[in-house]
Amino acid sequence: MKNKNIENIISTHKFALYIIILLQAVSLLIIFLVMDNFFDSQTLTKDINIQELIVIFLIIICLIADIIFYKLKIGRVRMFLYTKPIEGIIEDLILVSYGYRESNGMSRKEYRLYPVVKVGDKLYFTYGDYSISHYNQKYFRMNNEYNYLEIFRKDNTKVQVGDTAYLYIKKELDIKVIIETNNNYKLNKQKEHFENRNPKYDINILNELNFFEGIIDIEPLSFE
Repeated sequence: MKNKNIENIISTHKFALYIIILLQAVSLLIIFLVMDNFFDSQTLTKDINIQELIVIFLIIICLIADIIFYKLKIGRVRMFLYTKPIEGIIEDLILVSYGYRESNGMSRKEYRLYPVVKVGDKLYFTYGDYSISHYNQKYFRMNNEYNYLEIFRKDNTKVQVGDTAYLYIKKELDIKVIIETNNNYKLNKQKEHFENRNPKYDINILNELNFFEGIIDIEPLSFE
């Protein structure tokens, strides 16, 4: 039977790819029109058209970017299309940074909330580029601090500790965790500030995590 949840993830990522391709096409058209004002088709020699070379180069860059997106966001998901997932319970939610954003001339870290899932006596966790799934995240930020940050399902219900989740494991990962202080740690060389949702756990939960590349699906399971 086909896994409807995985099919929905693929459809979402395909739609995102179509939007990216559309934006690329519009950008290339604008660049071509702008260059028309600066380059003459007969510039340099009859055999070399600088304008065309630049456009071809940009098209190649866009194609490479699209292929990488497809492999990372769609190709990795397809392998789970007929897979029965591992059922578990969300034991905690942990905040992990994923990059920086410029705002009012200042660079600040951006964060995502990721679920920790308990299966038996083991805790499973995936984050960043290792996490193939994408969560609808809502947050309120003031003075560079998150005062409210939660993840929601497609039906707009909030994901909470104790909810059911489903694991799709592509491969297990060897992530080096270094706890530096009560609130700071490193995932490999990535510096983080610890923040979680379950008061039952402190920063030492990181030493209990089984890291993997794959999907933690928070939506109700559906096959067809």
